[in-house]
Amino acid sequence: MVGGDFFALNGRIAVLNCNVYHRSMIKIAICEDENNLANLLEQCITRTLSSYEDMRLEMDVFNSPEDFMDHGEGRYDLYFLDVEFAGSQLNGLDIAHFITTGSENFDGLIIFVSSHPDYSIDSIPYRPFRYMVKPMTQEKIDRLFEEIFLEYDRKRQFVTFNKGKSCVYINCRNILYITNEDNRRLRVRYADGSEDDLFYCRSREAEAKLSPHSFVRINKGMIVNLHYVESFRDSMVTMKGGDTDTVSRSQKKKFEEALHHFLFERMRGR
Repeated sequence: MVGGDFFALNGRIAVLNCNVYHRSMIKIAICEDENNLANLLEQCITRTLSSYEDMRLEMDVFNSPEDFMDHGEGRYDLYFLDVEFAGSQLNGLDIAHFITTGSENFDGLIIFVSSHPDYSIDSIPYRPFRYMVKPMTQEKIDRLFEEIFLEYDRKRQFVTFNKGKSCVYINCRNILYITNEDNRRLRVRYADGSEDDLFYCRSREAEAKLSPHSFVRINKGMIVNLHYVESFRDSMVTMKGGDTDTVSRSQKKKFEEALHHFLFERMRGR
């Protein structure tokens, strides 16, 4: 998915006569003890993602499992993990165990990068997205990110909207809520405080694009992301940041069921 005129749709690449924009950020952790290989991987990833307009990239590089465990900054979307580390009693499999068991609702993608294909069987319990054998090349990274964005689309972690002649690709985790602007347009408000976007799309169409496990309609004009619901009392929903709206009578039962299911799944650690 490098370049301009296509986007992921139902597990395929659809070609369009428009530009592709991304209102999102990808946070990546690289754990590699050889500096030259870590730099190469960082350069390849940066070069690949530089073709996506409005895509913000944050990368942290760690030179050992201990370094990652001590200094890793919260969750990452992608984890590029070497397997063997000189001078360490831990390896990349230990990092995978650390991040998958120590993080509630883990939804990142693990990519093992190693000179030793023999470890691929041992990596299976951690469900890596890919096990890549060194040496790494720009072509391999380009192809990998095509597959990553197809996976995001399959899991409905990203959603696309049309804006003029452009297709805007949005990370669903950054959507706070969606409201009707008028009969033809929607307003998307972002959880990170980014400027709102207006898109030509009907709310029913938007609702069909989004995961029903995370997004639910509360009234005729508003769809909320359950991750950011801070309170629900007397039919009033309060979102992160303090915005409020009323759950309509027709949507109240569905909203309550969706919210209870969402909270139950979070307590179970899914």
